[in-house]
Amino acid sequence: MLFSTYTDYMNLIILGTSAVLQNIENMAVDWQGCGIDKVFFAASAGDAKDILAEYPVHIAAAADLTGQGLEGYAFLKALSEKNRQYLSRESGDEAQFLRAFIMFSKERSFEDAVLAVRLNCADILPVSAVTDKADKNAFTQALRRAVEQLQLAEYASGVPEHRFIVERLWLSLLSGSLSPEDLFVQTLAGKYDIPLYPDTLYVPVLAKIRRYNRESAEPPRDTERLLKEFCERTIVGDRFRGCIIQSEKNQILILLYYRGAQDFDADSCKDNCEEVIRYASQTLGCDTCIFVGHISPFRELRASIDHINGMAFNIVAYYNQVFFADSHVIPPLASVMPDTDKWSRMLLTMHPEILKKEIRLYFQQMTIAGAMDGRLLSMFREDTIQMIYSLLRERDINAHEFTYDAKLQALSPEASESADNMLAFTFRAIDLVAELLKEKTVSVTEQAREYIDMHCTEDITREEIAARFFLHPDYLDRICKKDFGCTVRQMIMNARIENACRLLLETKVPVSSIASRSGFKSPAHFSMIFKKETGQTPKEYRQNEGRKG
Repeated sequence: MLFSTYTDYMNLIILGTSAVLQNIENMAVDWQGCGIDKVFFAASAGDAKDILAEYPVHIAAAADLTGQGLEGYAFLKALSEKNRQYLSRESGDEAQFLRAFIMFSKERSFEDAVLAVRLNCADILPVSAVTDKADKNAFTQALRRAVEQLQLAEYASGVPEHRFIVERLWLSLLSGSLSPEDLFVQTLAGKYDIPLYPDTLYVPVLAKIRRYNRESAEPPRDTERLLKEFCERTIVGDRFRGCIIQSEKNQILILLYYRGAQDFDADSCKDNCEEVIRYASQTLGCDTCIFVGHISPFRELRASIDHINGMAFNIVAYYNQVFFADSHVIPPLASVMPDTDKWSRMLLTMHPEILKKEIRLYFQQMTIAGAMDGRLLSMFREDTIQMIYSLLRERDINAHEFTYDAKLQALSPEASESADNMLAFTFRAIDLVAELLKEKTVSVTEQAREYIDMHCTEDITREEIAARFFLHPDYLDRICKKDFGCTVRQMIMNARIENACRLLLETKVPVSSIASRSGFKSPAHFSMIFKKETGQTPKEYRQNEGRKG
């Protein structure tokens, strides 16, 4: 989203026929991903009126199917009148009346387009997008545009005209939808003191909140607004020196103007940025980093902004520091991904605290090696989640028992913002999985016996098995003797004897081959151990037991 919003949630109402509503429901739209909190379906104008009387609704979508008894256009028009009352301040109920609209029409005709413009619709879609030729992508994009339109309207209602016009103009210039040479742009630039001269140079500055120093998962409501205001006073100073051109969640993009390269004082800029960092830490209770881009003409400005965005993405192991693009090069990915198979065994054997120490050590090693960046965090998160889902599937545990945890959901959005955030997210995930596995995981001794049965024909040892389950060999011996009445070595020998007995009875493989295929070092050693355990030689066992069969 381009702008922060004063609305904590967006509710959507959809007016349409039963078939339209059913098709939309079948699309399985990611409502929250589009910025929608609650969705209300109305099959008639009366239903819609009842919903609007009881709930705040911010976005309305309606199908104008007049022939089927629905006056979608009339419905949106009535809501549009309420918007005009709000915008003219004739209505005091702001949250109830400020809305964005989506209209479904039979055809994208010129007449429909005129109606959509009159209503200030965020989008107009053909009815086929939600009927016989359901187009989930088109519907989702329309929703996102409506959310952005509403956020922009809310933002504009609380922002002075000068700041609003300047921010919108810069965003349009940087996106390429407007050109500095356009007469319209030049007129606005002259009116609002925006220097778009050929010799003007610009320095982008990105202030990013890395983490909040508090227990609550939700940031203080006014933190971003207060930080934005302080950045404007401290880094910008006045509107002739620069402006804030974009404010998203947890970050603020600032643009500074200079007549020449000699006018840019890096030391002074750094001092101002450090003052912002101190204010954020001491007054607002959050850790920040500030990234200062190259001084460049307009034609190179987009690249400079992309560069500091890349810095903000990759520098994740540091807090409360200022970074300059001129002294920072984004390094190639040179990280080593962790052994998630080993980590998986730690979870299965109920050693979450040991696993946490392993992960913290891994993060420290990657930081020292200079490999801790946003790309590593993204890959780490994907591999860890994949490991967890594999464990849950292996133990027949439903994924929703893990994913629907409120604290995990609160930590998830900002997990990739910093190494500490990722650790907090990962440790919460480990605690959750450990709790779920505790209920369904078999004992360590059962797992050890299962491992021995699967690998008895190999050269396995007591020490190797104990290490696999992060236990001391003597301790593993004690708990196996308690549960099964024998030591680990005896369990290995028993498994090998059982395997040899099966081969002797089910195959005609020579005894010498059975010895090696059952994990014994030599036929002589095999015969000696086999007779000791069964009272017969391998040949006698094959003959005697074969007759019984």
